[in-house]
Amino acid sequence: MIVAPSAGLVVLALGWCAAWYFVTSQTQTMLTAWSAREQARGHIYRCAEQSMSGFPFRMEARCRAPSGELRDVVPPLVLRAKELRTVAQIYQPTRVTAEAVGPVSLGEVGRTPSLIANWTRASADVRVTPATIDSLSVAL
Repeated sequence: MIVAPSAGLVVLALGWCAAWYFVTSQTQTMLTAWSAREQARGHIYRCAEQSMSGFPFRMEARCRAPSGELRDVVPPLVLRAKELRTVAQIYQPTRVTAEAVGPVSLGEVGRTPSLIANWTRASADVRVTPATIDSLSVAL
């Protein structure tokens, strides 16, 4: 009978959808907590627009017009980019690939940027554990 295997596939698909959305929700919660910890240290990160996508096999976070203010340095600095994309595969969640779209600018808060860099693509591959960064490679 075809009904039992079909019903099993439907249940499996629904379970996968629920799991993906649960993991996405947990990721958003972790990012919010990380941002709050960083803000307490004087590091303020913002996105003009943020989205999560990548269903069904990966999680992709996009941040349009990201900025980061480092208020714990003298003088306080701000770093801006056009866009930041991060991707983690569901089957390999401790490896995160990030791409920054230029131009990227760095300068003192409230002043004209003193450094502007533009490139076709900048990427970083990061392997993380809950407590630390295991490895990092960067390509410009």
